[in-house]
Amino acid sequence: QILERILMLKFAKHDIEAQNWLKSALLEIKYQDEQPETSIDDSAVLGHINELCASMRKFPEKRFCLKDEARKAFYSADHFARLFKKHTGISFRNYILQSRMEAAAFYLTSTSHSIGRIADILGYNDIYLFSRQFKQEIGKNPSSYRKQLRA
Repeated sequence: QILERILMLKFAKHDIEAQNWLKSALLEIKYQDEQPETSIDDSAVLGHINELCASMRKFPEKRFCLKDEARKAFYSADHFARLFKKHTGISFRNYILQSRMEAAAFYLTSTSHSIGRIADILGYNDIYLFSRQFKQEIGKNPSSYRKQLRA
């Protein structure tokens, strides 16, 4: 509506008034743009997300379910997923994957467990899925990663 008003004033040859309206609109846009991004107000859900992230890192083998975690926080799964991503910067699923791959990298460098055993420890039923996800996340397959760090 403001832009329409500016255009009407401009076409009506009220240039100074149109300029003033345009300046006001641009100042408002600049002001809103400079405001910090709205944060998640509910400290309870932030606490839940922080605890959940700690659990994901501590127990990467555990099966975490978005719907269950959302229910615990009294949110819908979609809304909780948005809050989770806003707070952590990555999606729920990617956070789980990242936690598992960090644990996998740790096991590969600090133990002599086979890759199959590490996949099993981390809750994978399929070693090929584990290897594929490891390569996508880390950039090397588990065997190459282990060899590189031991060399």
